[in-house]
Amino acid sequence: MRGDESAGYKLFQDYPYGQTDEVEWSVVVGNAHALMLQIPFLESDLERSFADASSATYEGEQAHILKGVAQQYDEVFIMRSGSQIRSRSWEDYAIIPEVTEQFKNQLQPCSPKIIGVYPEHSNNSSYLGAHHSTVATLYYQKTFDVYHDYERMLVDFESIIHQDHAKMRKTKWYDIKRVVGWEEHKKNDLTDCEMVELSKEDKTSLSLSVESNYVPFFFAQSKEWYCHIGAEMKGF
Repeated sequence: MRGDESAGYKLFQDYPYGQTDEVEWSVVVGNAHALMLQIPFLESDLERSFADASSATYEGEQAHILKGVAQQYDEVFIMRSGSQIRSRSWEDYAIIPEVTEQFKNQLQPCSPKIIGVYPEHSNNSSYLGAHHSTVATLYYQKTFDVYHDYERMLVDFESIIHQDHAKMRKTKWYDIKRVVGWEEHKKNDLTDCEMVELSKEDKTSLSLSVESNYVPFFFAQSKEWYCHIGAEMKGF
């Protein structure tokens, strides 16, 4: 989705298109011009440019094309490697808009053990998920080694195209609704690490229940917000 996320481009170079007896796929680079310049985007964030009103920007034009491509396939995976360098200890994770059997099955071949449920991806027309019913986003933490990032992405890609539903992994599910703005973050000096449970002090400062478990997600960091907060969902 962003031009400074290079791992997905290598996937495109190695596996642009193909098919098995059961699956046909294509790998699409969302923002090729930004990729060549190694910048996140030219005029607007592609991830949030799928609303019709966004078509005036370069990314809006690309989003219009991508919507057409997505409609040709039953399932869509957005595979991202992030814009900021992270520690290898940070968890890769998946984002889906709702908990359904369809999405559970769609994520079955994938490796992330952390799954965030973010309804905004289907409720807000700025996102591709509002224009296609089965869009799952896979976030691979960006490290200093793009080949390490690519290899993790490739493992999931191969499992998806070969429909390897035999993976057994213990997952944690989080309901993502709470947004933390930059001013709120500065005021409360929150824990600056993804997937690390908020301390009792953090939860109190954010007026969250101290009885529940919460972790920060940085997948949609912007000028307006610092992070999102996910509340652990029980029963999965």
